[in-house]
This record gives sequence, C-alpha cells and structure tokens, in this order.
Amino acid sequence: MFLCAFVTQLARIWKLERAGVPVEAICDFNKWNEGMVSSVFVYFPYDGDPEEVQTTYSFHPVFEPGDITTVLHHPDHPRRAVLLEDIRAQRRLMRIGAATMGVVTFLLARALL
Repeated sequence: MFLCAFVTQLARIWKLERAGVPVEAICDFNKWNEGMVSSVFVYFPYDGDPEEVQTTYSFHPVFEPGDITTVLHHPDHPRRAVLLEDIRAQRRLMRIGAATMGVVTFLLARALL
C-alpha cells in the first residue's frame, strides 16, 4: 500500500513538473486543524478565475498571509496544482522512503541467507 501511494504521488509530481504552468500565488490565510497548519494560496490560471492550493500540514506556519511563491498547475486542469516548495519537500520524503525500503530489503535478504 505504501509503495502504491509512493508511486502515485511520484507520477503526479513528475507530470506537473513536465507539463505544469508556473504562476505566482499569494498566501491568503493559514488554516489550523488539530494543532497542525496549512497555508492556503490563491493563484490565477490562464482563464483568470481564482483557484486555491494549500501546502501540506506542518507543526508551524511556513508562510504568512501576503507571502508570494510559485505554483505549478496543469494547463488543462487548473485545479490540479502544487507549490514548488511542496514538490521539493515531497521529493526529499520520497528519497528517504526509498532509501529506508532499500535498507530494510537488504537487511531482510541478509537475514534470510
């Protein structure tokens, strides 16, 4: 299950990195949920209608209202968007997950031999 979610997320990121249209987004507000916070950004894709995208949740705000960053959105589906900072953070997590799975596989193989 972890592997399936990992591959799906990786494919989503690669697709947006290849085909995504970069636009500036402004932090509108921070949304709190059970002690965790996510920053909500507003951006304007090519059609001019405002869209929202939010960061992944963390323990403290990474952005403050008024901060500006870059969002990549899919050209045919403007609601499919991700912040560049989240792409970098997810890429780091995926590397850590892949390395951990590699170590666990190696240790299990070694124990079974």
